[in-house]
Amino acid sequence: MTRKAVSARDAIKLLVLIPHRDISGVMLSVKQELFREGLAGAWSFPPLVPLAVLARRCEKAEIKELALKLRSMLGNEKITGAAWTKSAFPQGAAYTGAAVPDAKVPDAAPLPALWGIRLDMPLPASIVEGKKNALPFDSPVLVSALLRRSADAPRQRPLPEGISFRAAALAAMLLTPLDDAPKNNAPRDDFMDRENESLSFAWELDEPVWLPNPKRRGRD
Repeated sequence: MTRKAVSARDAIKLLVLIPHRDISGVMLSVKQELFREGLAGAWSFPPLVPLAVLARRCEKAEIKELALKLRSMLGNEKITGAAWTKSAFPQGAAYTGAAVPDAKVPDAAPLPALWGIRLDMPLPASIVEGKKNALPFDSPVLVSALLRRSADAPRQRPLPEGISFRAAALAAMLLTPLDDAPKNNAPRDDFMDRENESLSFAWELDEPVWLPNPKRRGRD
């Protein structure tokens, strides 16, 4: 049976950091290992770093501005893996409603938890500071899997080698929940509640904007 997006209005708008493809092989191995251990959510989210939930999709000029800001904060330093962690979507982020601090949306949004590698880089709040349309995540996590919020975190393991990169891009991303037809035949109004929390999503990335090469900054 083909799964369908719940509706366009239910899509979550995100600002994400896209690591250089040099780490894609490492992350593929990580996801395969987690899936073998029983984590169905290993394929529910791409190996990206969500930075903020957006009230609207950012224009390319805004993404360029943020990419320049982040490069200025990083300088020539590499982004590296720090520790495994379980994280969450920001409170106030829901499938519907604006993602701004004063938005009247539920705090307990029916969104799964994130499991992945916390990165040693500026905090999302500092990257999107001053952006009223952005609700930042608490920490930058390179997502390896989505978890049901009530689920225990996977077993601790050594950090994979090779989580280190300097080249990266920013992009707006649309994350849409897929209607999985709850197994217990719950009515549609109860879909995505705590008992029927879905781990099925489709995603769409806008054109990425690469962080400026630190060696070329200031030459123009």
